[in-house]
Parts: sequence; C-alpha cells; structure tokens
Amino acid sequence: MVTMLERSGHLVVAETNGNKAFRRYRKEGPFDLVLTDLQHKGMNGVELMQSIHKKNRRQHVRLVTGWPILQKPFTQKQLLDFIKFP
Repeated sequence: MVTMLERSGHLVVAETNGNKAFRRYRKEGPFDLVLTDLQHKGMNGVELMQSIHKKNRRQHVRLVTGWPILQKPFTQKQLLDFIKFP
C-alpha cells in the first residue's frame, strides 16, 4: 500500500501498529488522510479513528479491511479511488 501511494506521488507516513500511529498523529498531524487497517495490532483501526476524532473531528480517516469496503488484495487504482473524498 505504501509503495502504491508513493508511486502515485503521495507523501506517506507509515507505522506498524495503531498505538504508534496515534502517537505519530498527535506529534505530526493532522494529515490529508489517515489510512489504517481495521485489524491493526494494539489499537485497532476503529479505536484509532475514534482517538483521532476526539483530537480532530475534521480529520479524514479511511479503514482498510478484508471486507468488501476495500477488499485486500487491491490494485493501485482501487486504492487511489478509495482515498478520494468529497
């Protein structure tokens, strides 16, 4: 996912679990978009989204999951379509 986004010209900040991601968000956020796995280790994607929204209700957050929202594995085009927001 990181490589796909970088190849498309996006600047990506990545973390390996939800707790690290939230610490990074508190330190460096807000970002244009937070993209997280629903099944993140530690703090899961929903918990991360809720924690971020307590800090900044306007932050765009998208969850990636094995469910048909954005089903893994996905193509670069599917990922780019998914991260677009109005």
